[in-house]
Amino acid sequence: MKSLCLRLSFLFLFLVLFNPFAVFSFFSPTDLTLAQTVEKKSTAPLFLKYQNHDGDYLIFYDADGDILYLRYRRDKWDYSHDRERDFLRRGITYELRVVNLEKLSEGELPKGVMGADLPAPSRTRKIRRIRSVFKAEWGGVSDSALRDLRY
Repeated sequence: MKSLCLRLSFLFLFLVLFNPFAVFSFFSPTDLTLAQTVEKKSTAPLFLKYQNHDGDYLIFYDADGDILYLRYRRDKWDYSHDRERDFLRRGITYELRVVNLEKLSEGELPKGVMGADLPAPSRTRKIRRIRSVFKAEWGGVSDSALRDLRY
C-alpha cells in the first residue's frame, strides 16, 4: 500500500511538473491574442493577465507572452482611474475593452514608460523570441476571476 501511494505521488508530481499546457491553463482556447485582435481588427473584449503598472500605463500580457501597455491616464495629474488600478492583482485575468489597439515596432516603447527615451543599442543579440509590444487606450477593465477557476 505504501509503495502504491509513493508511485501515485511521483506520477502526480511528474504530471504537474511536465505538463505542456501548464502555461496556458488560465487562458481559454477561444480567447484572441493581441496579434490576432490587431490582424482581425476585432472589437471583442480581451482576456489578459495583469503584470504591473509603469508611469501612465498598465501592463498586461496574453497567452503568447505579448505585452500590452494600456494607457489609463492622460498625464500624472489624472487620478480618474487610480482606484481601478489599485484593485488589480498580478497574475489575475481581467476582461479589457480597449480603444486604438496598435502594434509597436520592435524595440519601441510608448512615451511615458520608463526607458522609452533611451537610445537603441548599437548591436542587438537575439537569444530568444522577442515579445511583441502593443499599446492601447483605456476602454474599461472588469474582473473575470471566475475564468481562472474554469480554465
